[in-house]
Amino acid sequence: MKIIFIDSSSIILDTLQMLMKNFSDSFDTSFYQNPADIVNMIELGSLEFDILFSEIIFKNLDGINLIKRVKESKKFKEKRVAIITKEYNKERLNTLNSFGVNDIFTKSIYSDHLEIFLSDVIAREIKVI
Repeated sequence: MKIIFIDSSSIILDTLQMLMKNFSDSFDTSFYQNPADIVNMIELGSLEFDILFSEIIFKNLDGINLIKRVKESKKFKEKRVAIITKEYNKERLNTLNSFGVNDIFTKSIYSDHLEIFLSDVIAREIKVI
């Protein structure tokens, strides 16, 4: 299973990488700090994933439009997209739901909360496959 993580914070990415070590080694995980890398892969047609975890708040890119672009693609329409964000605006979060985002987690200071969220999303995707 291919899992991609996108977050501009190296601290968050390091935490996610650490948490993923608690799961099976059979997961192919990639971590991206620059969301423009994902945009480029979409344009090149080289983006592949089973689950995409993404922040939506970035300095130089609108993360909601990035997720919309991913979910509008036929290739990814049915793929699981989960948001891990510090965004608290309910209207913006509801917009994500309208695009077909499967799960939203508001960042917590506790890594065990994040680990439970990761486990839950991955377990639901495994049941689907």
